[in-house]
Formats: sequence, C-alpha cells, structure tokens
Amino acid sequence: MTAAVDAWLDRWRFKYPHATDDYVRDGQWPQPRAEALTRRYIAARTPSIRLGLVLDVDDDQAQWAARNADLPDPTVMTINPATEHAHLWWLLESPVYTLQAARQGPLRLYDRVNQGLIASVVGADQGYAQQLTQNPIHPHWTTVWGPSDPYSLKGLAKALGDRFPAPPDYGRKTQVRTETGRNVELFDRTREWAYREIRKQNYPSITVWRQMVTDFTALTNFTLDANDGIGPMSRAEAEQIGKSVAHWTHRTFTAAEFSKIQARRGKVSSSAKTEAVRKNATAPRPKLKKVDRSALFAAAEGTD
Repeated sequence: MTAAVDAWLDRWRFKYPHATDDYVRDGQWPQPRAEALTRRYIAARTPSIRLGLVLDVDDDQAQWAARNADLPDPTVMTINPATEHAHLWWLLESPVYTLQAARQGPLRLYDRVNQGLIASVVGADQGYAQQLTQNPIHPHWTTVWGPSDPYSLKGLAKALGDRFPAPPDYGRKTQVRTETGRNVELFDRTREWAYREIRKQNYPSITVWRQMVTDFTALTNFTLDANDGIGPMSRAEAEQIGKSVAHWTHRTFTAAEFSKIQARRGKVSSSAKTEAVRKNATAPRPKLKKVDRSALFAAAEGTD
C-alpha cells in the first residue's frame, strides 16, 4: 500500500490545486499543495492537465464496479462510508495536456477511454467533470489502494475491448457527452475557424488576433449542447483554449508560409500537367485496322 500511496503522491504535483472540505457550503479555492492535502476534496485535474481518469460511481456496489465490469483495478478508490458510493481513479503514466493545439491525439484517446469506462461501469455519473475528487489520504473516506504502476491510455483502451468507442465525428457532433469531449469539441471548432479566419484578417498582430480568437471561443462555448448536465465550459477554461489556439495559429500560419504553400501547390500542379502531356505524347497509339478496298467496291457495285 505504501508504494501505491507514494506513486500517487509523486504524480499529484499540483502546486496550488483547488480543494475544500465542503464544496456546497464553502465552495472551492486554490491553496498550497500541503494545505490542500488536508482537505476532504482535492482537484483531480487542472484546466490544462489530466493526471488520470476518475469516475464518480453512485451505486452501493461501487467498490466492486470495476471488477464487475471486467476492468483493471483502479489505482485508488475512495469510498463514502455513509453511502458506499465511490470515486474510482485510474492514474496515467503520462499526463494528458488539453491545451496543445498541435497535439490533440492524446486528448481524443482520453475522451474515448473515458466514455468507454463510463458506459461500462454501473452507476458512473456521466455528468461528472472530474474537477474535485475525494482525497484518498483523508481519513473521512475509506480508501482502497490498487496497483502502484500507472496505466497507459492504450492499455485501458485494450482492456475495454469492444466497449472502446469508435472515433466520434468531432466538429460535427450534435451532442457532447463528457467533459473532455466538450473540451475537444470547443478546441476543434475554434481551430477550424482560426485556420480560415487568420488569412481573411490578413494576419493581424498577436494582440488583436488573440482577442478575436478568445471572443470566438467565448461565444462558441455557449452553443455547446447542455444535454447530460454537461453544459458550457467555465469562462476561464474556454479563454485558455482560445489563447492556446491563437498563439499556435499565429506562429504557424503566416503570410510568408502561405506564399510558400501556394508556390508548392503551383509547382505540383505544373509538374502534374507536364507529366500528363508527356504521358499522352508517348502513349502507344492503337493500330488501325486495314481496310479491304476491293471488298468495299464489290459491295458497292452489288447495290446498283
């Protein structure tokens, strides 16, 4: 058990995480790590980092939920002694970063694994946003420690088997079912708009461009489907996504780079046309069938 506790503490390295003893009565606020670890509830994530996958299981058989679903044992389970409901946490070997505009693959995989876990575990709360979780080293909870070795997303995806969801059509979905899916959806809508808009706006300064993108993100955030109790992201999280996309597109999509792309496209197009003409010129011509002229004349005379 000591190895599992040490492994968890080694990865839970937020410097000023949100924490509280009663989020209904007192709310939550950022505090030094050492102080936060004395609270009943602590941050399971930050707006930009996911350390693992956490399920809120509202079922009195929650402590058996993972095994009943034929899933790997969670890294840690925190059980509410009054209700037997629990939080199940699978710690990841590598954090997943949500604000890397150029690298959304891990977050998409995270979202699909999260959906698969929620669908597999009886009583899992689909609307749980993984903001606060029950502190596993607080004496208020009954804590069950599992494997000390963290999991990989690919390993969890494999464990889900045919319950691992197919890739959703991000950018065209009509319903965002998970908190992470909502994050990906907002990211995709913003970046797709930004790719086109930065050229239309003639590559403005970073200050102007950042304001334009964050304004777009703020408006788009409130169009996300509110089904399943998910609703829009917080204003701060949406703004962080906007800033990330703004900085990446401003750095990547420049007037000079666009000219290079157009030149490459023109060169490829010209080469393709030249190659087509060459192939047409050198292609073997079909042989013409020899005509028997005497037979034609004879046939013509026979019709008189």
